[in-house]
Amino acid sequence: MPDSQPDFAIVAPFGAGWILESLAEAVIAESRLRFLKIDHIKGGTAAAVDAVVRGPASVARGAIFAHHIPLMETLKQRPARKDVLFFGHYYRGPKGGDLPEPEAMAELMRQPALIWTNASYWDRWLIEQGVAPERISRIVHAVDSHRFSIRAENDYCDRPTVGLVSQYHERKNETFIRDAIHRRDDVDWVLLGRNWEKTPGRLLESCAGLPNFRYIDTRSTKFEHWPAIYRQFDIFASPSICEGGPFPLLEAMACGVWPVASDTGFASDFILPGKTGRVHAVNDMAAFDGAIDEGVALSRSRSAEVRSVVSPLTWQRFGQAAASDLLRLCQ
Repeated sequence: MPDSQPDFAIVAPFGAGWILESLAEAVIAESRLRFLKIDHIKGGTAAAVDAVVRGPASVARGAIFAHHIPLMETLKQRPARKDVLFFGHYYRGPKGGDLPEPEAMAELMRQPALIWTNASYWDRWLIEQGVAPERISRIVHAVDSHRFSIRAENDYCDRPTVGLVSQYHERKNETFIRDAIHRRDDVDWVLLGRNWEKTPGRLLESCAGLPNFRYIDTRSTKFEHWPAIYRQFDIFASPSICEGGPFPLLEAMACGVWPVASDTGFASDFILPGKTGRVHAVNDMAAFDGAIDEGVALSRSRSAEVRSVVSPLTWQRFGQAAASDLLRLCQ
């Protein structure tokens, strides 16, 4: 291939400040291959697909997709090549959203030459959909451990604090969270997120008058202030029906915060039960309560151990692992 031609197009939300951009940039930074960056947000999916199919990227070996929708639209216009997909999760829920039906999603997942996942939970799901195991590569995402650090020993409050970090989605299990906040008045609750104002379960309206609940809107809170908010937590809770990206959990653990998470994705891969957190079944309030009690008892003495689990997860490691996969794909 001539030096001026790209090995891969890489289709991601460049310039949007989203975590998918960070994943794509890490791959580019650690690879010797040539990439043509294509933004699928600013110009829209149709323009991005046109660039992949008919633009300079049309001569590439394949394309790397940070999201499944541009991949789906590309495959309507050209056959699959050595295409690669970042895959996080699949959850349609009652409303369906913009995700394909299960059969169509399974067919789509069988097309890429390589799928990058972040959890063994989703490896198993993909294999159940008929994806060959050799086409799956699990690379746990990264966390900026230098930014997210443990708080000082003398900086704890008398009452334990449970933190939740999430943009509202149907799969975030709003009713469970709302009920847990009302039931557990022995702990303080902090919800760092956005789009919780008009949710079906009216969580904010229901909890607004509680003295042990506080909502911090991320739209008015700069990311640089997030580590200080995490360091207020004793326990990080993630009781989702289906978890998405692992970043809030990784960031909380980098701050030494004891994680309590539903078994819906990446949590079971690196939480050692009773040692660095607890994983519980979805919608099991009794198990969740027990995990919170355990966290109250253990969190402040286990912060260094919790942090040690995620501190090796650097962006350089992520990029190097992905770059190695791409080299094998090109052989």
